Formats: sequence, C-alpha cells, structure tokens
Amino acid sequence: MKMLQSRDYWDGQLRMAKILPDFGAWLECLESRSQAVSGQLSLVRHMYGSDPRQWLELGGNNQPGPVVPVFVHGGYWRALRAEDHRCVLPGLTALGPTVANLEYRLMPSVRMADVVSDVREAIARLLTLLPDGTKLCLVGHSAGAHLSLAAIQSREIADHCAAVVAVSGAFDLEPVSRSFLQEELSLTDTEISDWTIRDIPHSVQTALIVGEKETAAFHEQASRLAERGRAAKVVVGGAHHMSVLASLFNRDSSLVRALSAWLVGASLPHFVEGEGEDQLKPI
Repeated sequence: MKMLQSRDYWDGQLRMAKILPDFGAWLECLESRSQAVSGQLSLVRHMYGSDPRQWLELGGNNQPGPVVPVFVHGGYWRALRAEDHRCVLPGLTALGPTVANLEYRLMPSVRMADVVSDVREAIARLLTLLPDGTKLCLVGHSAGAHLSLAAIQSREIADHCAAVVAVSGAFDLEPVSRSFLQEELSLTDTEISDWTIRDIPHSVQTALIVGEKETAAFHEQASRLAERGRAAKVVVGGAHHMSVLASLFNRDSSLVRALSAWLVGASLPHFVEGEGEDQLKPI
C-alpha cells in the first residue's frame, strides 16, 4: 500500500461521492428499494443498548436455519442507516431463511472501539434471540466489512460465526487517516494500530468481495488479506463500490448463488457476473 501518497491520491481512492458519477443515484436506489421490501420480512426491532442507534432487526422465516445471515452496513463509520440497507435482506435469505440487520453508533460522536463494541453487543443480543447452536454469517459492506472482521477478532464472537462475507471492505485505517475522512473521524495512532485488520481467524471462513471497478486500494487490501488468511477474493464483474450491493438484492444473482453453495462446502469462483445498472430502476 502506497502510504506516502498525497491526500489527493487517497481522496481519489476513497471519496466515492466524487469518484462515482452515480453515487447519489445508488443511495436513492438503496433507500427506495429498502422501503419497498420493509414489509416483506416482518422485521422486529430489538434494542441492545440505550442509544437510539443501538438496535438490530430480525425477520424472515420464524424457523431459523442452521445459519443466520447478518448485514452490517457501511458509511465510512460516520454515516448511513441500517433502514436504508434492508434491500439486501431478501437476497440474503438464500443463505438462511431468517435474516438480521444491525445498526450502530457513528463516529465522531463515539470512537472506533465503541463502534466495534456496538457490533459485538448487537451480535451477542442476536444470539439470545436464536436457538442454541445457531451460527451466523456476517455480511458487511465497506466500513461494515471492516466492522464484521473486527468483530470476529473476539474469540467469543468468532466461535458463533460460520462465515464472514466482506464486501468492498476498507480494512486498513492508515490510508483512511490520510484522506478527507480524517477531518471527520480524527483517527488516533492507537485506533489505526488497534483496528486495522491484518489477519482473519482461521476458524471463520471468509469471502472478500470486490467490484471489478473498485479503486486500486480496495483491490489491494482484499488481495493482501486473502493471502494472509483463510479467505477467498471474488471479483464482481462491472461493479463499483456502490453497485456491488446490487449483487445481493436477489436470491438468484450469481454472487448469492455462489455464496450459498460456498456455505455448504463448495469453492468460491474468482469472478462472478454483476447485476448491472438495471438494478437502479424502481421496483
């Protein structure tokens, strides 16, 4: 990773609102699709703390399968809402008939350790709502991918996770601190050291998903982690940092089918076809 590059370089790698001409359209797509599917899964909210953002929601089949998919949204640790990512939940029911969606507090009002703690506390609360022995499959996007892997650095959490699907993850916090995000996050040296993801527990199988059109930083970070741990890198054809989420919208997408087979023992392909901009159309 080219740490000595300028802020302009890292902004050019990470500032999606400027990099992607359709960034706003994808945010609107996520919100509108999430509103359309909110009533489909009979989602029930459960609090795991006293803050209004410390909640999770659980829905789908009342008889959970052996694996429960759990979505952790992105937003560079300081933005976005779980409500606006419900659009991925119907697709994730292919991995398990009951699905969960996690919310957490945001920086800079709290620190990175608090955000990671929220995800872990949400998982602990979720486990109390599920039958004993149920395993989780954490599915995180962007900062949510980082938080999913940060959560399983705790052995107590890792023991309950069958898998992590880390989509478009920002795993190395040093480049983040050299970008526009530092003005909002004010990452400390200790936070960068403590919460950069360097390894993946071998007990948790991990898929590192990257859009073909992601910037180099995301490809490099996924490749580096794949080389170090029990992880497979999968490239989604034609997808960028936001449109890659479209590959989770539907149960029959190439990515979801590959992940479903992977959870029961198949190998992951190195490349799957993306869903394309047709997913921007209203449903």
